[in-house]
Amino acid sequence: MKTRVISGFFIAVLIVVLGILGSAPLGIALMICAVIGYQELMKACTVLKKKESGNILVTAGYIGTVLYYGALTVCPFVYRDSSLTEHMDFWSGLVIAAFFLATMSIYVLTFPKFESQQVITSVFGFIYCPVMLIYVYRARVSFGVYGIFVYALIFVCSSVCDVFAYFVGRALGRHKMAPVLSPKKTIEGAVGGVAGSTLVSWLLSLALSALYPQMHLQLEFILL
Repeated sequence: MKTRVISGFFIAVLIVVLGILGSAPLGIALMICAVIGYQELMKACTVLKKKESGNILVTAGYIGTVLYYGALTVCPFVYRDSSLTEHMDFWSGLVIAAFFLATMSIYVLTFPKFESQQVITSVFGFIYCPVMLIYVYRARVSFGVYGIFVYALIFVCSSVCDVFAYFVGRALGRHKMAPVLSPKKTIEGAVGGVAGSTLVSWLLSLALSALYPQMHLQLEFILL
């Protein structure tokens, strides 16, 4: 427990510091997390075997992740106008398409080294981890001076959701949500977590709107 508290404290400090710095430091930190996450997912799905240090399919994922984060991290420095989001969408789509084509090419050129299931898992893993994680960065840089609030909300909401899910599940939980995968989680707890985080997000949006009348992010806060 002591180790978890200490590690949690340092992670929280790192999240705050990276949020304040934003831009390149945040993008690089998330890129490292994305590469590690992608690697672990490939191991869990046996695309990367236990005794393997790497293979060309997973290496393509690493390269795709670095290019993806590199392109989107550079965007705020190159495109300083109101069309930043459109430019980031363009480069995001371009790298994803290039990664897909590269993966399919590897499958064809090295056949039958990889099974089709491994190739599909590699593409899905790239979308699930690196592509999804980049939205933490995009939330920080895409909302101008208010990006720090949207960035903070991501972590506040996840923490609030866990707290509400735990207490609602303890108090009202009767129906198992995933009895085999996670036997302690209940449907009531899941609903309580989502409802609690939505409520807190709405209250925070009202508080920030009172402090910054020109900020109109109520819908974004609730959706996050």
